[in-house]
Amino acid sequence: RLNISLMALSSSRLLHPFRVSSRCLHVAKPISLDPTEMMGVISAASRYTPDELLQVLTRVARHDSAQISACRVLARRFGQSAGEYYPTQIVEATRLFRSIGYADASVWAAVAGRADDVLGTASPKRLVQFLEYVGDLQLPLRDPSIWSVARPSILAVLPHIRGGLGTVMETLAAHGCKDDYIIDALMAQARVLFRGGELSLSIFARVVESYGSLRPEADSFDKNREVIRGETLELLP
Repeated sequence: RLNISLMALSSSRLLHPFRVSSRCLHVAKPISLDPTEMMGVISAASRYTPDELLQVLTRVARHDSAQISACRVLARRFGQSAGEYYPTQIVEATRLFRSIGYADASVWAAVAGRADDVLGTASPKRLVQFLEYVGDLQLPLRDPSIWSVARPSILAVLPHIRGGLGTVMETLAAHGCKDDYIIDALMAQARVLFRGGELSLSIFARVVESYGSLRPEADSFDKNREVIRGETLELLP
């Protein structure tokens, strides 16, 4: 089932690789895909099952310089068959396209069309990962098709998010999210965890920095910055 919203997208802007976050690192040794193999991928892409597509994307993600033509047909197949994927497979495919550094209207169609299934009952880990991957691919996170599902999901799992707070806040900041209620709730959770010794100083600092870019007018920003400054001084020899 796909419920696709492409209201904010321009195809001329999307049909090329996006510049993804510097946090995107290939963890496996690059492999070589010769031209013949790459042409085989292109010709067979329209028949790939979800498992087959994920296997090919994994190989392409490990390739030094994937061809845009191959990425385009793989993305098209992902968009066409997204209704056949389990939610975890949607997350994995999004991660792989993020690792490749490619997104277009087909990837967006798959992500937007399945957001409800992916995020509706998402664990904190899945929520953090999915928001990070979508954010790094520069897909429109604030589009209603995503945000209308992401917002209640964030609130539902917020008490259970720990280390992922920094990632979520940075992703929202990168997309200029102006939902003050969500931003303040994330900041409040970070403060509670930090004061209770359940959140590291480095993650708390990331949350505060992102919060400052989103809510520079908030009184609590300076207070949180002072907390970090004081805590840092206490750690100095």
